[in-house]
Amino acid sequence: MLWWRETLKTGHENIDSQHKKIFDLAEEVMDLNESSSRQQVMEAFQELVRYTNQHFKDEEALMIEKRYKELSSHVKLHQHFIDALNKLMIKIHSQGVNESNIDELKLLMVDWLMNHIDLVDRKFIESIK
Repeated sequence: MLWWRETLKTGHENIDSQHKKIFDLAEEVMDLNESSSRQQVMEAFQELVRYTNQHFKDEEALMIEKRYKELSSHVKLHQHFIDALNKLMIKIHSQGVNESNIDELKLLMVDWLMNHIDLVDRKFIESIK
């Protein structure tokens, strides 16, 4: 399971609040399994993608405001994650809900939450303090 930990705080109140919400949404994804209905999976996906897109827009606006020198590479990472989610959503829509697809989604979430937030986002926030 994925839980928000205080050690994941970046020190930026709004960004941290949004990250916590993404963890909440990820928890819903982590509760999915191969017996989950397609509707349950798609609803969890859609909310995750919707909220994550909004978070990325907010984060990127802050990067522009602060003239973050690594904006371009950070935006590419955001787009890569959204693209991976969209590809997986299409795959689940066409193949149905199965253990392999659900596991792929969970691995994507774990990698993103633990690596991007802890490493990449923290680096950004530290650079603007």
